[in-house]
Amino acid sequence: MKSKILKIAVSGALGKMGKNLISEIQNTKNISLKVAIVKEKSPYITQDVGKIIKIGKINVPISDSLKNNLQKFNILIDFTNPKTTLENLNICAKEKKKCNNWNNRFYSRRTKEN
Repeated sequence: MKSKILKIAVSGALGKMGKNLISEIQNTKNISLKVAIVKEKSPYITQDVGKIIKIGKINVPISDSLKNNLQKFNILIDFTNPKTTLENLNICAKEKKKCNNWNNRFYSRRTKEN
């Protein structure tokens, strides 16, 4: 039986956690990075994310649009700011995409309120 490959999009791809995750994805079976998302107007847009993070060419161009890449992935992993995270969650919900959020600013704020 053939294993299903998880197609991953990483938002916040050039941040510390995004870079680490992309490196690990490249070394993991049955997981494939399909989309690397960064801030609008980043000078890295269209460049290969592997080259930028110094793991070698991986044929994944950097993009600043989640909406333009919806057909390429089935799971989004988000390492952005609260505003962008909420926008990404809304897009994923509408498109029935899974989203995993790692924004500690939500959790730290919530902990302080409780």
